[in-house]
Amino acid sequence: TASNLNGVTHGSYYVAAGDGGTILTSADGITWTPRVSGTANLRQVSSIGNTYVAVGDSGAVSTSADGGTTWTAQTLTGAPNLVGIAANSQHATLDSTGFTFTSTAIAANSLFVAVDNSGNAYTSADGLTWSGAIPTGAASLNALISSGFGYVAGGNSGATVAAF
Repeated sequence: TASNLNGVTHGSYYVAAGDGGTILTSADGITWTPRVSGTANLRQVSSIGNTYVAVGDSGAVSTSADGGTTWTAQTLTGAPNLVGIAANSQHATLDSTGFTFTSTAIAANSLFVAVDNSGNAYTSADGLTWSGAIPTGAASLNALISSGFGYVAGGNSGATVAAF
């Protein structure tokens, strides 16, 4: 592709996401197949098993439940640019009053967490149904990662926030 690629992940397959809604999938990381995402610029992609979720500009979300072959596009209403997504299979939910965990759980309670550039988090168990904005307490976030047991987000001017 000639498009900029902004994020890549590996689950059952490699999936890369980029500008113009570009989605590429690969079984080996060498040979790539373009897919149709139906969204605007995508910034990051994450997975739990065969479910992949890519997020991007103006609240764009694209979800695949079949290992990246077909994608369902949606927009998180009112969300600014989604700049990061991470998946965690070792927890329960985030508290609606902030970026903290309410309990611990097992892999059956897997969760995708996305962050926007205004400092909000959004949660989803399946990549299709999302929570409303959850304030993280940090402004201007740029990235999010999961340790497998929690999340750490980073942003402008050294802003960091974590939930374990």
